[in-house]
Amino acid sequence: MKDFILHVTDAVYLKDYLIQITFNDGQTKAVDFESYVKRKGVFSPLKDKTYFKNFFIDLNTVCWPNGADVAPEKLYELGKSVESLPSGNLCNADIPALHDCKYTPGFFME
Repeated sequence: MKDFILHVTDAVYLKDYLIQITFNDGQTKAVDFESYVKRKGVFSPLKDKTYFKNFFIDLNTVCWPNGADVAPEKLYELGKSVESLPSGNLCNADIPALHDCKYTPGFFME
């Protein structure tokens, strides 16, 4: 049996530095990138939220135009499972960026 290789299949901006990421095992997780945007080097441009929102999926993970990316395994580890949250409501999650969000199933607003 071959080892399972984790891939990002979808990514949706939620708010601040938070992205909802779906993986090829069917899990959907909210990943807070705040710790990454505080870093120097390739992650520095991500501090600009307009630039941060320009992410895309390439090489089976979330990437930015300047070459910044994070391994899908690390995203999976950092993410909070959407399915494990009460009623899938990310606003009640233990994710600081979402404490004051408004939630409608399937739609997120700042």
